[in-house]
Amino acid sequence: MTFLFGLMLAGYAFGAAVALLTPGGGIARRLVAAGAVVGSGAGLGLALGVFISGAPFVLEVPTLLSIADGLVFRLDALGAFFLGLVGLVAIPCAIYGVAYSEAHEGRSSLRLLGAMLNLFLLTMSLVPCAGNVLTFLLMWEGMSLTSYFLVLTEPDEPDTIQAGGWYLAMTHAGLALLIAAFLLLAAGAVTTDFGDLRAAAPALSPAARNVVFLLALLGFGSKAGVIPLHVWLPRAHPAAPSHVSALMSGVMIKLGVYGLLRVGLDLLGGGPAWWGALLIGLGALSAIMGVLYALMENDLKRLLAYSSVENIGLIFIGLGTGFLFWSLKVAPAAFLALAAALYHALNHAAFKGLLFLGAGSVLHATHTRDMNQLGGLIRGLPWTAACFLTGSLAIAGLPPLNGFVSEWLLFQSLLPGIGSPVPLVAPLMTLAVGVLALTGGLAAAAFVKAFGITFLAIPRSPAALHAHEAPLSMRIGMGILAVLCAGFGLAAVLILPALATAVALAGGSGRREAPAAPDQRDVGLRASDPDAADGVHVDRFRRAPAPRVRRAVPADPGPLDRLPSRFEVLRAVHRVPERDRPLVRALPLCAARHPDPAVGHPDPGDSVRLGPCLSGLPRGRPGGAPGPAPRAADVR
Repeated sequence: MTFLFGLMLAGYAFGAAVALLTPGGGIARRLVAAGAVVGSGAGLGLALGVFISGAPFVLEVPTLLSIADGLVFRLDALGAFFLGLVGLVAIPCAIYGVAYSEAHEGRSSLRLLGAMLNLFLLTMSLVPCAGNVLTFLLMWEGMSLTSYFLVLTEPDEPDTIQAGGWYLAMTHAGLALLIAAFLLLAAGAVTTDFGDLRAAAPALSPAARNVVFLLALLGFGSKAGVIPLHVWLPRAHPAAPSHVSALMSGVMIKLGVYGLLRVGLDLLGGGPAWWGALLIGLGALSAIMGVLYALMENDLKRLLAYSSVENIGLIFIGLGTGFLFWSLKVAPAAFLALAAALYHALNHAAFKGLLFLGAGSVLHATHTRDMNQLGGLIRGLPWTAACFLTGSLAIAGLPPLNGFVSEWLLFQSLLPGIGSPVPLVAPLMTLAVGVLALTGGLAAAAFVKAFGITFLAIPRSPAALHAHEAPLSMRIGMGILAVLCAGFGLAAVLILPALATAVALAGGSGRREAPAAPDQRDVGLRASDPDAADGVHVDRFRRAPAPRVRRAVPADPGPLDRLPSRFEVLRAVHRVPERDRPLVRALPLCAARHPDPAVGHPDPGDSVRLGPCLSGLPRGRPGGAPGPAPRAADVR
């Protein structure tokens, strides 16, 4: 998996370098797109590898910015889902951009577009790979800045500068809120590693947890475009080039959903019922208002942007339902709701990406987004019309396309709450069902309007009369996403188990450890088979340089320094019979001092022999005193 990670970085770097160093031309545009396709394909392969193997990918660069714990990349199933989302949409968009960007030949904006597109894809791909606060915030800011420059690709167009200003202001306000949230979350943690934040979260007071959640909701909600934090979205998405709009709407705003899941459910471990109720309320408001704004729009790309607000609202309803059921200890219903939300995020990426690419083909052929100036385009753009119709049917929730499956799952996830005896849960779920039904009907009306006015009847302008079909690369990009819309609808039984894996991780797999006291330090290791047979199990192990070990264990760092692989001291999970727990209090540091000589420099998950540690402990005497050890660490 390290090879795929490196290939992803190299592909995007190659595409950006070609864009900056070449004067343009068809070959240069193809090379730029090839870099993006290779990077996206490698990222998609890495995500599939994590799903198939079940083992996270871990890469640390502790010497880079070591004052803030260095850069840490850790891709688990939840992150892999969103990394795969980036790759699925980026590949057709990169292919589409080969011909679409030809209009910028001879202008400086061509270099900016090619370089920023690859860097945008790179930083988007690294956000779900981040394993600590520093890495996450750096990639998050990189994603925001590169997308800002992409919005400004066509500065001569009306309202582009204003759209960029709104976007920059909102994204940095959100960043400030996220920094505050992470600072509060990291107050009791040893490092800013997500694992340490997860371990320290249970020690936070309820008030602090609520503040962290609200800050995260505002910070990530502004990126997701949930109402009332959506003001940048209908301005920035139409201003960007159409394949960039597809990426921003199909992928980037979903990373706000990822951040909320990562912080609210994974790191904090869920919270009180009002967290879920608040998410459902914001989702319902966004869904209703978004689709109403879409119905009133005559600008084709702005209509699609407001439709993204509506669909983010549907996803938030699913998230809120999952949070609510999680707080009520109804895990099956929570998992169903969260899986439905993730499935709709996946489906929305496919059909909204397709619709934005279709709108781009219309703009490429007619040079206008005003639907009142269009009409009759089905004759000149039959391929584009067929693809746009596919996306419209999918977003309207008609079977057998993908939008129907995820919206049906959202309905199903709400039903367990309608008969709940818990106060206010049944009315809230009934309201959410009504919102889903209403938005489904209004969305169908909005896209009947969008398709009918744009492609049917007679041309209403000379530009529409003389419109021509899009070039081959643009048709290929749209065709890939059209196939995905059909495939995701027909392959639900194959996709849902993978989503269940991601959801289980987002919920922490039911495991929460209390943080270690100041005089307790655990080493994460996995017991070898003989020790596992004795009832001992410890996991989570990785290497780190001696300075980080010293920070983790300020007292008596000398013996740890002499370890060949210099194990970082981390939390561990110990599963032993209750009666034997007093016998293994000294196990963690003892294990660190006796690495298996056969392991050498192991990878995460490799085992060590704990026999030398256990040999000094009395066996079979519950409550017996532990043998001599350099430092005691309780087993929870």
